[in-house]
Amino acid sequence: MKYVVNMLAKPEKVTVSQINASVDGAMDLYFKNSIACFASVKQFNEDLTPVLCADFDVPEKYKAYYDKLGAKIEKVPFDLEVSSKSNWSICNYRYCVMKRLCEVLEDEDYVLMLDTDVVCVDNLAPLFEDVWDDLFLFDVNHSIRNRDRYNIILNYEKIYGEKCNLIHYGGEFICCKVKVLKELYKACVEMIKDSLKFDDLINFNDEHITSIAVYRSLKDKAHNAEAYIYRYWTKGFYLVSTNYFYNSVLLWHLPVEKDYGMLKVFAYYDKKGKIPPAKKMAFWFGFPPKRRNHLIYFVLDKIKRKIFKK
Repeated sequence: MKYVVNMLAKPEKVTVSQINASVDGAMDLYFKNSIACFASVKQFNEDLTPVLCADFDVPEKYKAYYDKLGAKIEKVPFDLEVSSKSNWSICNYRYCVMKRLCEVLEDEDYVLMLDTDVVCVDNLAPLFEDVWDDLFLFDVNHSIRNRDRYNIILNYEKIYGEKCNLIHYGGEFICCKVKVLKELYKACVEMIKDSLKFDDLINFNDEHITSIAVYRSLKDKAHNAEAYIYRYWTKGFYLVSTNYFYNSVLLWHLPVEKDYGMLKVFAYYDKKGKIPPAKKMAFWFGFPPKRRNHLIYFVLDKIKRKIFKK
């Protein structure tokens, strides 16, 4: 069996910088994002079973959507202490979810854990064909001098007293068999226990936990999933690749489209019962246009080269 998993934990206050809403308003956004995510996966992958893990009762108005998609809903408590002085983070809930998945699924089942603000645009068979008995994670491609990766390295050195050059993995994507997920969960829990001895870790969060756990225990099994998923930053900070159509990825992660683009996908699905074409979604998200006038660029290139030679 193959499962695609979303997780939702309800906070006391909203701590996600991309959302300006009350707690109830934020949860409505997350539900609509999750439904859009699952609907897009099911449109191209009938063999995948969606699973929503939440630490609270799902409102009846959304249960109907999950039922229509054949999704399972698991109520999983958020009961894992991550750090004595870290800020509450919805992302740390993933380890509670991992534990439940390891308990209820079979070792040879496949699990694809996705953030809710992810949309699928094609069949995921190549991903599962590629996984084997390995662990696929999204490498955010940060250099050793990038502040976010450097903070993880500093935390590692503080906890374990040795140098490292670990890879910074994002939290939006985890894909593996359950037997490998068990190894990852065990390594993450051990890492969390080690971290609890320190009260001065820097921005300690789930990406720190997973990246350090993989470096210590699953380095040989870890693979970069960038061939299948990409993190697109739209709006003010704009970082978008043309890999949505050229050598295209199957999953689009859209961190700042939670309150716009993903809601448009949900509204389209709610009205028409299907996900919009990829080209339409790319326009909503502000991706670069797929086509350009090659003749104009050819002529301009010729002119530039002639000027350069003078």
